[in-house]
Amino acid sequence: MAEDRPAHDRDAASGLPVARHWGGFLVSGAVAFSVDASVMEIGIRLLSLPILVARLAGVTCAMLAAWMCHRTLTFALTTKPNLAELARYVAAASITALINYVVFAALIVGWSDMPRLAALVVASCLATIFAYLSMRYGVFRRDRDEG
Repeated sequence: MAEDRPAHDRDAASGLPVARHWGGFLVSGAVAFSVDASVMEIGIRLLSLPILVARLAGVTCAMLAAWMCHRTLTFALTTKPNLAELARYVAAASITALINYVVFAALIVGWSDMPRLAALVVASCLATIFAYLSMRYGVFRRDRDEG
C-alpha cells in the first residue's frame, strides 16, 4: 500500500508516491500542451487568426485544462475547487503563460523560419520549471497539519 512506503518514496508536496506525483505532472503538462497546440492550430487554420493571437487563445484554454488536471492528477486534491485556489492558480499560470508567450514570440520574430510547433515546445519547456515550483509551493500547497 502507498501508506506503507518510506517517507523518501513519497513526494512532500502531494503526499503521493514520487512516481505517481511526477507521472501526474507529466500527463497534466501533456494535456495542457495538446490543448494549447490544438487551439492555436484551429485559430490559425480555421479562423485565419494571426499566429500570436491564436497562441493567446491556446494559452488561455490550456490554463483552464491544466488547473483541473494538476489539482486532480499531480497533487491529488480531494477538496472541491474554490475561488481562492483558482485565483492563486490564475496568478501563477498568468506569469507562466507570460514567460511562455514572450519566449514563443521572441523565437517566432527572431527566427522567422523556425517552425511554430518547435517554438511552442521550447517556450513551453522553459515555462515548465516556473509552473511546477509555483504550483507546488503556492497554488496546491498542503498545510503542514494536513500531513
